[in-house]
Amino acid sequence: MNKLPASEFPDLAEENKAWQREEIYWSQMVYFDSVLSREKGKDYLANLLRDGAGYYLSAKAWVPFLPPERAFILYLC
Repeated sequence: MNKLPASEFPDLAEENKAWQREEIYWSQMVYFDSVLSREKGKDYLANLLRDGAGYYLSAKAWVPFLPPERAFILYLC
């Protein structure tokens, strides 16, 4: 039986897939930083990702129907 050259895709090792996911993630972060730094200043993304404002924004997005203090605690849990 003839097989097409792309009929089977062997799975990669889990550590290779993890590496690829990390590379994609950090490539996106570098891109976001370059775009946001032009518009909002060079420290904008770093400040957003630090504890505080970044967590607050995430808590508001993921737990939107609770008061900020409770949403923050539930988000961290």
